[in-house]
Amino acid sequence: MSTFRPPRPATRRRLRTLCGAAVACALTSTFLTAAVHGTKAHAADPAPAPVSRWQFDEGTGTTAADSAGAHPATLVGAAGWTGGIQGAAALSPNGGYADTGAPAFDPTQSFTVTTWVRLNAISGYQTAVSIDGNQVSSFYLGLRDDTKRFAFVRLPGDAAAGAPAFPSAGFDPAANQWYHLAGVFDGTAHTLSLYVNGRLQASTPAPATWQPPGHLVVGRARFGGNPVDFVRGAIDDVRAYPTALD
Repeated sequence: MSTFRPPRPATRRRLRTLCGAAVACALTSTFLTAAVHGTKAHAADPAPAPVSRWQFDEGTGTTAADSAGAHPATLVGAAGWTGGIQGAAALSPNGGYADTGAPAFDPTQSFTVTTWVRLNAISGYQTAVSIDGNQVSSFYLGLRDDTKRFAFVRLPGDAAAGAPAFPSAGFDPAANQWYHLAGVFDGTAHTLSLYVNGRLQASTPAPATWQPPGHLVVGRARFGGNPVDFVRGAIDDVRAYPTALD
């Protein structure tokens, strides 16, 4: 049976500040504000560096730069642009998505993925960030239709099946409001954790890991070999870290 470790104070501070200075987070910590805005943090708490970051500030065209790495995202289908929360623009999936290519981190090892999301309606499965397997996604970070709440879900293999235990948010989100989501896989503790607006919602034991062969995509997921869970709304400032910011 897994033994859960309580979140360390410095770690909680780290994830809260990933939200930046936006009013929606209502946070006072400066650590992740430094991570978001590139300002100086306290020397004892160096800001974590993402291996990929898509700010979606272009506002035009079909490519979003990876400001932290070398994996630019290509807008696919009807995906376009809308107003953002962390800059001039954000991704508007519109039934499309952004394809960032192969992930810059190993999803079988510890990692953290964060994103801002604003949903037009709290209905249907809507996945903000995922990595494609052949049949299903390696993970799903977004809204579940059965609970109408945010969740961070991983399946135990590349096959369509029901999800084992997963961390879910402890509140009902509102439509047309920005939320900051962080999905954390701790490969050492073998746990999944979900943070919303910098606050830990839940942690659960993680299922077995497997190596997905596909791309990291923004704005949809995969299930039963088909693209699903398209986001209806906006997505901004997606980041990936090759470590568990728990």
